[in-house]
Amino acid sequence: MDRINQHVAAGVDALHPAVLRMIDLTGRGAARHGRPVGVCGGLASDPAAAALLVGLGVTELSPREVRDLVSASKR
Repeated sequence: MDRINQHVAAGVDALHPAVLRMIDLTGRGAARHGRPVGVCGGLASDPAAAALLVGLGVTELSPREVRDLVSASKR
């Protein structure tokens, strides 16, 4: 889904069970191979979702606000 496209953005559901299953499978696979898993953007910015992501094996979060601040400081 293209969350920037106004025609389909309303259908974006980062907490859809299929998305969470994919994140879970990614986290498990990465853990088996000693690799990090990162999530950025709006989902990483939501405290409740962040806790869920960590529980699914995500090891790095990059909240939208942090990225915006870094981008602004580079201007």
